[in-house]
Amino acid sequence: TSSFKNSIGKSKLGIKLRPYKEITANISGEYLKWKGTDITNDAFFFDAQINFSPVKKRYSFELKGINLLNSKKILQNSLGTYVQSSTLYAINPRFLIFTFAYSF
Repeated sequence: TSSFKNSIGKSKLGIKLRPYKEITANISGEYLKWKGTDITNDAFFFDAQINFSPVKKRYSFELKGINLLNSKKILQNSLGTYVQSSTLYAINPRFLIFTFAYSF
């Protein structure tokens, strides 16, 4: 018999910074590694966010970046005694989001 024992190993790291009262920054990274596959395809994702919220003001700004390293795909291949399996995961491309919030 053949059995697939594939799993994903994840490592995450997140850092929160507050250099000033008005500014907050979050930086995060995630490393994925396929375990139990014949061909490994590791991936690293990097996201960042910075927020500016003036004290006693009614507005704030935020800039957020997702998949900043622009990872394109993850390929998983598995080979058993009788079965071969390939899975391709398409990753959303890098993008930036700018947000302005105002409270009335």
